Amino acid sequence: MKRLSLVLIILCLCVGSLFAEDPRLAAMGGIGISVSGTNMQSYPNPAAVFFDDNDFTFAFKGILGDTVGVASWPYLPETSMSGLFVSEMITMGIDVTFAAGNHNAEYDHVDMLQSSTLQVNFCAGYGPISAGVGVSGGSVRQRLDVKMQDGADYFMQTLLAKYDRVVNSEYIQVNAGLMLKVQQFSFGMLLDNVLDKEGSSTTFTWRSLFSEAGVGAYWSRNEYSARGRMNNLVYSAALEFTKLFDRGNTGMNLGGEVKFRLVRDSSVSVRAGYTAAFSSFGSGTVTTGLGLSFRNLEFAVNLLAPIGSHPSLKAYGTLLF
Repeated sequence: MKRLSLVLIILCLCVGSLFAEDPRLAAMGGIGISVSGTNMQSYPNPAAVFFDDNDFTFAFKGILGDTVGVASWPYLPETSMSGLFVSEMITMGIDVTFAAGNHNAEYDHVDMLQSSTLQVNFCAGYGPISAGVGVSGGSVRQRLDVKMQDGADYFMQTLLAKYDRVVNSEYIQVNAGLMLKVQQFSFGMLLDNVLDKEGSSTTFTWRSLFSEAGVGAYWSRNEYSARGRMNNLVYSAALEFTKLFDRGNTGMNLGGEVKFRLVRDSSVSVRAGYTAAFSSFGSGTVTTGLGLSFRNLEFAVNLLAPIGSHPSLKAYGTLLF
């Protein structure tokens, strides 16, 4: 049972670190298939790069997180450090994540996993249409039965410790996406895991090509009016359907954001969303978040609350160059 749990955690790390989590998208129900915008810190759909008018070329982001509402702290801590380079039609990102699982409350021990990922996105487009391909690869390392009684243990025994290689944890994934942008709307389609390689096996079948396909629509109010005046309130919303051909796992991501722009380079954002599979729609995850942007600095706090389970709290800090 413990080995099965470890495998599931490894898979979650692999999938989660592929996109070097964007605090905005995570707080809006994990959307991303149809999203195109400014200063995005991840690209779930590589076709979005074509429409993203970033005013930075490099971003460095740190994440601190933990599960809340439990007896001990830290319970299931998580730390992530990532960098993203943005060019006109190419992005390259690297992400290193430390996460805990298999918590043993009686002995205050956890199993720690370290995931390292490199992702490259390529895109091209013409007018309102774009297409993109994303290639991700990485590996996972582990430390088992790590003493975890306070915050000092987390930093000394996990972040600064040596990890052991997990056999056959290496993986390569290829994603392909399309995007259509019409005025304030954008529509996206994403073929996730077109090529899926884990360990020594590589698979490419029609089932693997379409099983995790998703579609979505995104709307956002323009940041500037037709006369060039700054809009102080900017609204965004998205609705997406995921894993369309994976029977039993088809789901929905729904999210929205209200951003109040104080001045040109500063804003405060309130975000919320919901993500769930249709087979267990009432047991999904409620997502909420607050964001603050000031010139080249961005801060965010997200609360992800799975219904019927302990919520997790994450704090993000991003420096844009």
